[in-house]
Amino acid sequence: MAKKKSISENNILTFYMDYVLEHNEQPKTVYAFAKANNFEEQKFYEFFGSFKAIETHIFKAFFNNTLASLEKSED
Repeated sequence: MAKKKSISENNILTFYMDYVLEHNEQPKTVYAFAKANNFEEQKFYEFFGSFKAIETHIFKAFFNNTLASLEKSED
């Protein structure tokens, strides 16, 4: 199976969130996660150092989106 040529940070975030939703746990290894999603393990490390770094990024994005929504709200 050919590897994807172009993988972005957003692709990895989406793959990770889908994996956790489907399996109710983190992937066992970065290697297995990359292989299951058809991209090179090295691409993962270009954007994130660990699964913990992905989670931190996701929760920061949730926080920022919530804060932006609250600032727009008149309530």
